[in-house]
Amino acid sequence: MTMKFVWWNTSLSPPRGKKVPTDEEYIIATDVINYFANVMEADVFALCEVDEPDIDLIYGACNLSEYEVVYDFDSIGNGSYFDIALFFRRSHFKLVESNRLFASENDVDEKKIKAALEVILESNCLGSNLHLMLSHWSSRMHRTPESSESHNYGAKLRSFLTLIFDQYETIPPVVLMGDYNDEPFNRSLSEGLISTRDYLMLKKKPRVLYNSFWKDMGYRLDCPWDIGGSYYYRDGRYSKWYTFDQIIFSSYFLKEKDGWAVNRGMTKVFAPLKTLPSVLDRRLRFDHLPVMSFVERV
Repeated sequence: MTMKFVWWNTSLSPPRGKKVPTDEEYIIATDVINYFANVMEADVFALCEVDEPDIDLIYGACNLSEYEVVYDFDSIGNGSYFDIALFFRRSHFKLVESNRLFASENDVDEKKIKAALEVILESNCLGSNLHLMLSHWSSRMHRTPESSESHNYGAKLRSFLTLIFDQYETIPPVVLMGDYNDEPFNRSLSEGLISTRDYLMLKKKPRVLYNSFWKDMGYRLDCPWDIGGSYYYRDGRYSKWYTFDQIIFSSYFLKEKDGWAVNRGMTKVFAPLKTLPSVLDRRLRFDHLPVMSFVERV
């Protein structure tokens, strides 16, 4: 049995408010979303940089009869708001609850850190509720990768994750998906969130998170396209590709038998349909490729 997860920053409704998407851009986006649902048959897929009109249009243009959606577009103040929608197969999951996870940056300033949208799903094939933590962290225009503010994003999300872990006797199924605007090696993810590429480490320290997207930094030999990451910055001086979009797992998904295991070969950046040429086309708004991960029953 395989469970398929997908994340995509659609760029349809970015925080800085580009113009309304053109008909061409909506057609490209809905074709890709249809691919997630009806070709890949993803069990769970999350879309970022969307708003309520986008969701209405997506439902009108896509065959999503087997999916339920949960979203949050509310503001948390200081001009920051959530922009994430999660689609899940209603035959496999049932919504338990969703929560906005945010916290003050410190006890002096009013600025809040938007850590994640938590969605808890009852699953008929996992031994516990599935906790999904969906993130769209602030742009590097507002913080530097190694700053204390960037570290705080990971640390705040880690504090919410600790509360989840403490509810269980053993590590529960937790999947984190997001556009972190940081790469796997940056402090926010490696130190603040405490995630690693060393999956053997999790045998000794099961509360550490596993991040396979280290291998997606740069051009992969097994990839037929010119893909060097998940985010394409057209005006990059020395590098145009960055691996900002990632799917990260709790050690629940690293079993060797009698459980679930991440398929590392099927955990990667990918470019279905016209996503790559659309990202490379300056006329269009797209600048992110989707990422996916399969987990398998072992």
